[in-house]
Amino acid sequence: MCDELISEDGVVSGITIAREIFIIYEKLSLEEKEKLFLIINKRYGPDYSKINRACRDFIDNNNEINLSNLNLAVEGKRQELIRRLNLAPNGTQYLVKMREDLLYFLDKDEKLQTLNNDFKHLFRSWFNPGFLKLVRI
Repeated sequence: MCDELISEDGVVSGITIAREIFIIYEKLSLEEKEKLFLIINKRYGPDYSKINRACRDFIDNNNEINLSNLNLAVEGKRQELIRRLNLAPNGTQYLVKMREDLLYFLDKDEKLQTLNNDFKHLFRSWFNPGFLKLVRI
């Protein structure tokens, strides 16, 4: 379903798929969640051959297009998966819970730190203090 979510261009179908993923995720045991995180981390991580190609292109021709291609290659698909999961109703709430679960596994498997870094990166951009609105109580 994660592959389908990333490949979907439609918002409505993306919302439906993301919601279904969260419904399934909530039913997983801790062991199954750990396996899911490991699969997501490996399957949707950066493709090093694409990174190498993008690096060579940028070194050969320093321009905005090659820089953008390099950034996309380095990012991989994990962040896009997280962004698309956020389409679900209460998606941010579910993602915060997923990260809470992920933090539980970090001591057991340091490879998951890269997935955690993707969550942190996106949360920092989404929860910018500039979005806060102060209201007198």
